[in-house]
Amino acid sequence: MGMITNLDIFEKKWIKKDTPNWFYLVLGDDNEKKVWSSLKNMKFINLKGISDNYRISKSFFDIRDIFLIMKGSDVVNLNEVEDVEYFNPDSFCKDNLKMWRRITQNSPFFLQMKKGYKQDVSFSSALNVFFQDLKYRKTKGDRKFININDKNGIISYLEHGRVYHEIVREFDSLYHLNKLHINSFDDFVKLTYDFVKIVAGNYVLDNGYGIWDKHWKVIEDYIIQKLTIQELKKLMSKPFDYISYIYEREGEWFVNSPNLIIPRYSTLYFKKIGGERIGYASRGLEQEYINKMVQEYGLNHIYDIRTVDNHMNMIEILKKDFSNG
Repeated sequence: MGMITNLDIFEKKWIKKDTPNWFYLVLGDDNEKKVWSSLKNMKFINLKGISDNYRISKSFFDIRDIFLIMKGSDVVNLNEVEDVEYFNPDSFCKDNLKMWRRITQNSPFFLQMKKGYKQDVSFSSALNVFFQDLKYRKTKGDRKFININDKNGIISYLEHGRVYHEIVREFDSLYHLNKLHINSFDDFVKLTYDFVKIVAGNYVLDNGYGIWDKHWKVIEDYIIQKLTIQELKKLMSKPFDYISYIYEREGEWFVNSPNLIIPRYSTLYFKKIGGERIGYASRGLEQEYINKMVQEYGLNHIYDIRTVDNHMNMIEILKKDFSNG
């Protein structure tokens, strides 16, 4: 059977968000001094993610003890924030894949370089994840849906360790020389297209020894002679869909400001010991300890202080009083 280039379209479209009524942030008491001092100073240094989905309470507040609720309009007046545009490849790719790095690596973690510019130390790891996820197009629960349109073997080729490591090395070299300028999905595809042509031209998987070498040679010949940017672009859209299906429910907004400034009179919930413990949830904080820390750090003059028994009760409160709809 000859190779074909039939391609499918994006399964789900990105929808632009308005500023939500509320933003949410779950905090732990594990780094006591840092968390309480940050609350006192109304500023979290280098914090990069907040959420517009109160259901993060179910995912995170069960194992942590502090839940911060901030008015949306106040947050955007005090900080530079932008929503993670799930299902929008252009958004994931801009600023050298900043949003992709955020979602897959919990980064950027920037280091100041000698020549004055900053670099994210997890850049190459984020690219590795991209190529490893090329074969997936969607997920639902524990089920992963495979991209069925790899008729020409391009995905199987790109996800091969020897191939994508060579491609990532090319990206990494430009990035660390401060010469990488990806600001759109098309930019990312064009560079990948150029790099995969180089790798295939070196026949890195064809050693001429056996049937699998012949298999890879057919694919490498196709890449050199027939692969188009449009075909590659369709295939490369799928990891963005796949990751979006996984993380969309977190409703994350990226904090572009150096620090997150907390609006005064935000609502601060503490999970206290005494309520029902559900599953592997944390036990919460002693009421006496909450009172002591609130007084010591002067939080009652800054926040609307409240307590709740467990994370399930927190969900009901959020749904009733602090939902974005």
